Amino acid sequence: MSTLNSTVTVVLALATITSAFAQAGTGFTITHGDVVFAQGDSPTSPTSQGPNSDFRVTGPGGTDHLIQSWWWFRVNGVDQRENSLYNSSGTIIKEDTALTAFSFASIDVNLYTAVHDTGIGTGTLTSAVEVLNTTAAPLSVEVFNYADLDVNGTSENTATLIDKYTMEISAGGWTANYFGFHSNWQAGTYPDVRNMLTNTSVDNFNSSGLPLNGNFTGGRQSSIELEPANNWFETSQISVVPEPSTALAVGFLSLSLIAHRARFRNR
Repeated sequence: MSTLNSTVTVVLALATITSAFAQAGTGFTITHGDVVFAQGDSPTSPTSQGPNSDFRVTGPGGTDHLIQSWWWFRVNGVDQRENSLYNSSGTIIKEDTALTAFSFASIDVNLYTAVHDTGIGTGTLTSAVEVLNTTAAPLSVEVFNYADLDVNGTSENTATLIDKYTMEISAGGWTANYFGFHSNWQAGTYPDVRNMLTNTSVDNFNSSGLPLNGNFTGGRQSSIELEPANNWFETSQISVVPEPSTALAVGFLSLSLIAHRARFRNR
């Protein structure tokens, strides 16, 4: 099973988590091994620029590779602009997974998040939205995922399109793959892509903006048709890995820490 499929399986399993794991506030931190993802509180307005995020693959004190990861939507024929997910009814967390719920006039949205430690200095962040049509009529909905990546903690990144569904962003010996199925994608230097989602007009991505050198931001747009009471899942994944020379350094550091802890325990 691929990493994406296995992670999505974990994410979707969140739907069965009971309120016993609920917490106050809608922001959260989830971890798996050395991989840590922190999400700020849900916005309170549809015109919000979205919360900040952190994504680290070398422990809580490691380099942060992510500034923001969030979702926007537009119900065609109803909305005159894109809307941020906002006014969450609460977040449920359990170790490496989280579920944040939203309810709007014509759709309900569940935001599922999961992290997975895939090895020394590597990890994945999977974010998925479940969109449910709560009306008695068919709906046409545009769903947008947005990511502001500062790979290796710097805004000076090199970004290319690997294939139709994968953007590769690199800096300083680290690489992030931003993957997801979609109708169209967009890339640009900050804040161009987010401006398309937060301005007061209807915008659609047009699969342009790569290659890019500079402060990378990117997004994906999916067009979905929902019959009454039907739901749909859209998934996005960010995988961070070190290049070979960096991987050796990270591996050596990890082994050194393990050896140090072993010596300390044996004293």
